Amino acid sequence: MLISMFIAPFLISRAARLSVDLGRGDWAHGVTIIQDVAVHSMALKDHVVICGFGRVGSRIAEFLTLENIAFIGLDADPQCINKAQSQGANVVFGNADRAEVLIAAGIGRARAAVVSYPDAHSAERVIRIIRAKRPNIPIIVRTSDDKDVVRLKAAGATEVIPEVLESGLLIAAETLVAAGIPMRKAMDHVKVVRSARYASMRGMPAQEVKP
Repeated sequence: MLISMFIAPFLISRAARLSVDLGRGDWAHGVTIIQDVAVHSMALKDHVVICGFGRVGSRIAEFLTLENIAFIGLDADPQCINKAQSQGANVVFGNADRAEVLIAAGIGRARAAVVSYPDAHSAERVIRIIRAKRPNIPIIVRTSDDKDVVRLKAAGATEVIPEVLESGLLIAAETLVAAGIPMRKAMDHVKVVRSARYASMRGMPAQEVKP
């Protein structure tokens, strides 16, 4: 007991110094990440910020590239980032649920943002941060199903795309074709459902809504 009482002050002092050192290390690591994101975005303007660069995010990037629209992808999976970078994509490590990372990614001068997180809670947090920084920027959000659409819209999403709806529409169209319905007519049914579901397509003639 006496020995414990004697060494306790030294242990406490050592623990305090260690915690400070760790804090400095975390801070330095955070600064390095933000600098790296800023370097990847400094030449961009009117670009798209893609939060989450998995399967959906990478597909979006392919379409943006086809239209010569610049983008920066943010992801926290090193394997995903390495794969994307090896293919020439502008993707960098960064958690989009931190305001400083989004600012470094140029959210203030971006034309749109995409949130492609599988987790609705994380997606909601990112949406709120983006909306606080850019009240009028379009925010397109991917979700796994319909149950989170209202919640994500309330957080500030411009449009929420449920994967279950899109996959269901395509399966329905394929079923109609297999049943002998012409492809054009089957896709017209898909267009009608999409135009009723997505705000950006409302009021457009069915033949003008691209599948």
